Amino acid sequence: MQQEGAKQKTKFHLMRTLGAWALVPGLGVPATKFVESYYDVSFFSPAISVMWRGLQSVRSWMILTVPLPLWMLVVVTVLPLLMMGVVVWVIVDANGKLKDADMELDAAHAKIKDLQVPKILPLTDEQSKVIAAIAAYDSVGKDCRTKDFPVQIGLTLLQADGAMDVLEKRKFISFQYATSGKYVTLTAAGREYVLRPEFEYPLVPLPQAPLPGNGRI
Repeated sequence: MQQEGAKQKTKFHLMRTLGAWALVPGLGVPATKFVESYYDVSFFSPAISVMWRGLQSVRSWMILTVPLPLWMLVVVTVLPLLMMGVVVWVIVDANGKLKDADMELDAAHAKIKDLQVPKILPLTDEQSKVIAAIAAYDSVGKDCRTKDFPVQIGLTLLQADGAMDVLEKRKFISFQYATSGKYVTLTAAGREYVLRPEFEYPLVPLPQAPLPGNGRI
């Protein structure tokens, strides 16, 4: 009874050892030699016997010596290096093209943004003088009649009217009509324009403050 138990225990250790050797191919050859020298495997089960024969076949295959031509050795060693170099070059080239595409896309977005929000064109000298004179009237709360200020800023009525046509198209000024004449005042866009820090006021004489009761009729 004790001998049977010892035999089963020995068989269990053998199976566990063989399983470990099967997981490590490099130890298969010494493992088969060791077991073959010290143990009789005839009592193994059929599955273990098949595994054993497989290990022996692997051992026989691993110790074979195969002569190779030099050109084949060169191909086997150099070809993978060339393939790896090609793969690295393709990756680097793709990354470069991707960066260039990102830069072009950013430039296109910036151009689209500029087109959507066009920059404010600067005014001419005549237009700047006219809008500054109108702003001077608005700043003291006096009504600005279109015929009153051109001479004060050194412009003819024709030059002042031409400048006001442009300012009206740009919605910087608006006109109002009364029996006493045509009046002009700044719009919200016009006030925003003249209040910008970069706007340079031309030298224009400021009108006097309105007297009580002075207004349009």
